[in-house]
Amino acid sequence: SLPVYQYHVDFTKTLAREINDKNTFPLVYGEDNPRYPPRKVPDYTMYQNRFLHQKLLAAFVSKYPTVFGDNHDIFCYDYATTLFSLVELTSYDTPMVLDEEETRRTIDRPYKVNLVLKKPAVNFFDVRDWKTNVGDGLSEQPAEIIRFFELATSRYASQHPEDHVMYESKKTYFMEPAKVAKKTPFYHSMNLLEMICKALNIDANITPNRGHWEFAVKYVRRLECFPVYGGRQDSTVVLSSLTNSAVYDTLMEYHGNQITIVQYLELRYNVNVRFPQWPLAIGAKKFKGNPVYIPLELLHVADYQRVGNGNITPADIATIVKACAVNPSVKSTEIMSCHQSFAFGADGFMQSAQMTVMDRPLDVQGRIIQAPAIAYANDDLYPEQNGKWRLPRAAIYMRCSTLKCWCALFLNVPGERMTLGEYEQFVVKYFHECRNRGISLGEPVDIWSVGCTYPPVENAFVDARAAGCEFILIGHSDRDNIMHQYIKGLERKYSIITQCVRTKTINNVMKKSPLSLENIVAKTNVKLGGINYDIFLENYPIDPNVLFIGLGMNHPAGGMANTDTVGLAEANVSILGFSANDGVLPNEFIGNFFFQPESRDETVLIIDSLLVEVLERFKANRNCVPSRVVFYRSGCSEGAYGSVLRYEIPIINAVINKYAPGIPVTVIIPSKMHSLRFFKQNINPTQRSDDQNIRPGTVIDGAVVNNAYSEFFLNSHLAIQGTAKTPRYTIIFSSEKEASLDMFERWTNALCFNFQIVTSPTSLPAPVYIANRYAERGRQIYNAFPSSGRENGEDGHGGNGCDGNGYDGNGHDGNGHGGNGHGYGGHSDDGGETLPFLYNKSLRFNYTNNPFLRDKRINA
Repeated sequence: SLPVYQYHVDFTKTLAREINDKNTFPLVYGEDNPRYPPRKVPDYTMYQNRFLHQKLLAAFVSKYPTVFGDNHDIFCYDYATTLFSLVELTSYDTPMVLDEEETRRTIDRPYKVNLVLKKPAVNFFDVRDWKTNVGDGLSEQPAEIIRFFELATSRYASQHPEDHVMYESKKTYFMEPAKVAKKTPFYHSMNLLEMICKALNIDANITPNRGHWEFAVKYVRRLECFPVYGGRQDSTVVLSSLTNSAVYDTLMEYHGNQITIVQYLELRYNVNVRFPQWPLAIGAKKFKGNPVYIPLELLHVADYQRVGNGNITPADIATIVKACAVNPSVKSTEIMSCHQSFAFGADGFMQSAQMTVMDRPLDVQGRIIQAPAIAYANDDLYPEQNGKWRLPRAAIYMRCSTLKCWCALFLNVPGERMTLGEYEQFVVKYFHECRNRGISLGEPVDIWSVGCTYPPVENAFVDARAAGCEFILIGHSDRDNIMHQYIKGLERKYSIITQCVRTKTINNVMKKSPLSLENIVAKTNVKLGGINYDIFLENYPIDPNVLFIGLGMNHPAGGMANTDTVGLAEANVSILGFSANDGVLPNEFIGNFFFQPESRDETVLIIDSLLVEVLERFKANRNCVPSRVVFYRSGCSEGAYGSVLRYEIPIINAVINKYAPGIPVTVIIPSKMHSLRFFKQNINPTQRSDDQNIRPGTVIDGAVVNNAYSEFFLNSHLAIQGTAKTPRYTIIFSSEKEASLDMFERWTNALCFNFQIVTSPTSLPAPVYIANRYAERGRQIYNAFPSSGRENGEDGHGGNGCDGNGYDGNGHDGNGHGGNGHGYGGHSDDGGETLPFLYNKSLRFNYTNNPFLRDKRINA
């Protein structure tokens, strides 16, 4: 046996003076403290807190050997509140204190520090209780033992900050990023205004417009900064937002007079504000009940801060992914280097606990499953060994779309090199390629240019709708990172389908890569309701009446809502996107999205509505009910499997049985949120990335799978750069009586070839891949109309929303799912109870009551 004892660590500080009749306070504040609303402790503070706890515990262990003993390698500490010991501490309740001089020597702070060890009611466990069969899955293992293993194996790294930056036991980064490619960006420690201007590629002397403000707001949320004036350089401020007004327009009271912030800083601190036309940063924590306002130029970004998803642009993400994409030969070397840097064999605690870690990767067996055949209207072909196929020169799309009236718009950005004339030449090539592939369209009614700002772009939509246009092809400069989501919001608002093409892509089409034009036109056909090709399996052919449903989640990024100005109704939401082959043809995946409470994986609130919408569409379009349902439910961690089984599966079965009693139902959870990587045994580092990676169609369903469920790893895609990240598929529920695991593996692989836009397989099956894009589109539309949905009755951007009643703003009286009479016009079917706020809000933003957009995969 290997007994481990657990203790709760509580540090407090005692000041020399009293504050509000107290002089003893917590050493640091935890996540539940209002100092850090509404989420976790910021990175810089977390990093500093770990240092404080590490140094203080070491000082107490040295000072009190009667409590801790002489062997310090029997302790493993999380540098917060939990201490693991390999021996029982019989004198843990001894009062322990560092006086002011001892504290000053240890952490350079001017107060006493007290340490109290608390013994939980159950503080003992045996590591041997860990189940020997790894396949049972982490969700089946004792949580305290998992936590212990995480801390024990990262102990060496946590004690060597010169090599590692550590935030939690699972989040460790090298101080030298070149040692391992990790897609986690960090903020530079620099002046905040300078950083924002660099990100926007503008000069600080300009007067920022609304687009600059919206970008900067996302950039500063939850950012921790040091004020550079007034002797406050040692304490940080966590930011929440920016003021709507400039520094020189913001007033405050000072000695009974109303003065500007500029005047106050000059009078109080002798500080001259050089850029008063910029807004003020707002602190997340108030001071004496008043908001904290600080000019951007007087803030310095604290070090060690990771950039959140909400603080970064898609272009930045693409740059980071490309920079971190290393070939398998390099990645395998990095993994071994990372393994060695943790020094498992040299760590004293690991030795005392008699714990070891394997020094080489695990060998597993895989197999290759056959790709499906690809069928165009006038030709069939088979993908090559790498999963790709070439579009034949004379290939005609399987179902060609028809476009009666359309136009082309070029967004003019200052400094853009492309001219309207060059864009017109691209539109001509685009027009002819559409005709070559069978798309029926006339010449554009207009090709014109407007400035890449809000009013001109919206006016262009108004003009296009007045001209009867159903589609706008938009040339969009690479220099702009703001307008895309606004365009997609206008697409929903005016019911005009849009397709944005970046100027870099246009240049590639005209000068370098004509093949890019094939992908652009393929996307157009899908957006307009066409289908480019069909897929067919020779073995385990897919029944045309199988209903495949994919579900994807888009959670709000880690930002801080400005709770002073944003009401409850405007709280961030999670977006649930879904897609299904519920159209006329079995190969046609179309979807929608709904809003639900922030950061909740479970879909109980709307899953019945989602299924009813899909099943009604299937029944109407196919004149039959499904023969079986396969539900790909992504966005779910292993720890949430129990919740899905307990709450979602009964709802899924109940709704499906109402429409098609007794048909088989299978729920599969695809996930890339794991740390396993699969490599060929012998990698030739001189080969290209796609030759170094495992082949498309590689499936692993033994050795590393969770034996509590039917599970497999499927690498369907070709990693053209970097190392392939193989998705895991877990079948958590199935009422199938005759189907095999091999069938689901082959169907899943075949569906990865059905994205329709590119001539290669995707990493996830089409229902999930497309559902994730619907979730992203829902986020874009939600962000494009920040004023909509408030309880005061405003409805959208400028009070108009998305013309939420339906097509052209008139719709179908808001009384159903695309006219199917489901009866959700604001009340439930069985008693008039008002539906949840977010569900009703979804109907104003999504495509449920807009059949023109709902019947097409406009987010292609």
